[in-house]
Amino acid sequence: MMKYTVSRFVLLSVFFFCTFSWVKAEDWRPIQVLTTTTGLPTDEVKQVYQDKDGYIWIATNDGLCRYDGYQLKIYKTNLYTPELLTSNKLTAIAEDGNHNLWIGTATGLNILNKITGEITKVDRKKLRGNNIQAILA
Repeated sequence: MMKYTVSRFVLLSVFFFCTFSWVKAEDWRPIQVLTTTTGLPTDEVKQVYQDKDGYIWIATNDGLCRYDGYQLKIYKTNLYTPELLTSNKLTAIAEDGNHNLWIGTATGLNILNKITGEITKVDRKKLRGNNIQAILA
């Protein structure tokens, strides 16, 4: 019984040593909690998605947020951008192979070109006004 306990302790010690020796001290950063106090437009998050470039996209009930690890950028229809999205109630996010982010909302589908930053609405009869719950790109 003692032999089993000692070998398990040695195995766990080696595992932790190997795991933490690969991570450099400068790579350690504290976890940042994103809330309405730190910049989220609402605490009602529908989906979180990490794109191929490493950005974190957060679909909320009050707009789309892009988090780069340091700051949030918010995309939403408001007084200054009245026609940006079909709705601020986002429901789904997906990315295609052409650097486009497909954004499903409660009333339609939008496409964000991540290179230019331009958002276009998909104006198809079957999609217009519909609640887009899932996207497969």
